[in-house]
Formats: sequence, structure tokens, C-alpha cells
Amino acid sequence: YDELIVQESFWWICSNKCRFDTIKTKSSSLIWRPLPQGCTKFNVCGIANEEGAGVLRDMKGVARALFSGPISTNDADSAKAGTVFVALDLFLSMGSKINSYLIVETGSKMVYNWCLNKDMRPWSLQTAFSDIERKIELVGRIVFLMADQKGNEMASTLAVADINSGDMFKAWW
Repeated sequence: YDELIVQESFWWICSNKCRFDTIKTKSSSLIWRPLPQGCTKFNVCGIANEEGAGVLRDMKGVARALFSGPISTNDADSAKAGTVFVALDLFLSMGSKINSYLIVETGSKMVYNWCLNKDMRPWSLQTAFSDIERKIELVGRIVFLMADQKGNEMASTLAVADINSGDMFKAWW
């Protein structure tokens, strides 16, 4: 099993001293490590009842933006894809054109595969992915990653906490 050695509550207090290294023991453990220079990362999460959330962190691990709320979809997979769109839209709204690249990390293997391979996308989501691709072009360089088992914990918590709120909440600083 994966064990988180550095608790997120400690990370908020002292993020510059937390690192993400894999330690080889009886079980592999994860610790937070800063992103490459000039990079920002959005952790996104969509859940079964069409809610979504995301957290944008800079290379120091400091949260710079978040969103949480309903994603207008018919099913959970569409909600998960919708979180990618909302993350890109929020990033562009911030005017944060960066010199390096944006990482979008999702906990859904299906959405990860859809983002990388157009042939795997369901016909019903072609319009949504056309919108996502337009946003990707505006962002510039972007990398999609598959989150570790507990890698999107904050985004998941935001999505669950926002169930039945009815409104999308977006904030950046």
C-alpha cells in the first residue's frame, strides 16, 4: 500500500522543507517534491454525481488557485473530462502564461487516456474535447499525468465537499 509520509497539514505549514522522494522499504512511500523550475500543476478530480474540483500549485507546492462545483454532464466520465476543461479555463483566466509548461494531473485513467489519444475518446465527448484542445493551444506547452493513488486528495475533498451546492466556485491569488 502507499503510505503518505508527509501529511498535507504539515505541507501547508512548511512546504519548502517537504520533498517528494520514493523510499524503498517493504512498501513504497511517497513524499512531496517540488515541480521543475517554471512549472505549475493542476490536480483535477471528477466524481460520480457530476461534481468536479481542482487545485493549481506552483513549483514550490503553494496553492495558487482552486475550483469546485457542478460540471454540466450526463455521467461521471464526462464530469472527469469536464474538470480538465475548467482547469484550463481557470488557468487562462489568471493570465498565467508561463515559460515552461502546465501539468494537468488526473486521477482517472480513462480521462488520462482520452487526453493523450484522440482515437479512444467516446463519440459523445468529441465536442467537449474540441473545446479542451482549443484551450490547450492557448495554454501552450502542457503535460498530462496520471495521479498516484492518493495524489489528488485535496481535489477529491473539494469535489465531495461541494456536492449539491449548485454553483461553481473559482478562486485564484
